[in-house]
Amino acid sequence: MRHFRALLAVTLLAALFYGVFIARTAFSIESELRFTLIDDAMISMRYARNLADGYGLVWNPGGEAVEGYTNPLWTVFMAGVHLLPIPERLVSLPVMILGALLLLAITLMSFQLAGIWGAVLLACYFPLVFWTLRGMETGPVVFLLLLSVVAANEQKHPFLLGILGALAYLTRVDSLLPWTAILLFSVRQTEPGGRTKPLYAAVLLVLVTVLVHTVWRLWFYSDWLPNTYYLKVGGVGIAERILCGTKGAWKTTQVELVLGCVIAIWGYVERRSLPHPF
Repeated sequence: MRHFRALLAVTLLAALFYGVFIARTAFSIESELRFTLIDDAMISMRYARNLADGYGLVWNPGGEAVEGYTNPLWTVFMAGVHLLPIPERLVSLPVMILGALLLLAITLMSFQLAGIWGAVLLACYFPLVFWTLRGMETGPVVFLLLLSVVAANEQKHPFLLGILGALAYLTRVDSLLPWTAILLFSVRQTEPGGRTKPLYAAVLLVLVTVLVHTVWRLWFYSDWLPNTYYLKVGGVGIAERILCGTKGAWKTTQVELVLGCVIAIWGYVERRSLPHPF
């Protein structure tokens, strides 16, 4: 009961914070209230508006088809938002509201997986809050990956892990990396002699999703990779990419993730010290 009250307090405070955050993004032009998202999210919104208007996932209607986004499923969701009967000056608001709801769901799942301190950490983790409420696909990806962790941990519906992996890939293509780590955890969790065929089916589902999306990309955009790949790492050697990525990951861990890493290692050691249930 004490933990439930703590979770309720954390959830209510987080909801209040998210509401204030969204409200402070509003501004007025000629006495009309308006909302907007961060620049990268507005790029996806432009593609979404063109899709909703029947031009397809293009930057300029009638122009060359260029893939300037890396979040196809989130962009399609944004296209659905553009179909709502609301003025365009408010169309960013439903995206932020959904982001807030996803953050609250992430908080609840964190409590299920890591207790009250896990819920507090994710509810208050400002990079996650900021990018999600400013319209990026960060929140949806974390939501799907946490659901994948729950599915892998409970071992009740292994095929669900494949569905979540396919959705996470379509939401953000590089989410395949953390999803693969979750899959390996699920394999390790399988009891000796247990059924692994559903896990094979889950992997097959994700691979088919990647294949179908790649074939569609080649057909529609006539390219293997999105334009953002060429803009950011085109002409950069693999060694330099690995070095820059390693430095960035280490800096992020030192500045933002050190407490989470300490708690994760502590939880792992505590779990290893418990008697095995079998």
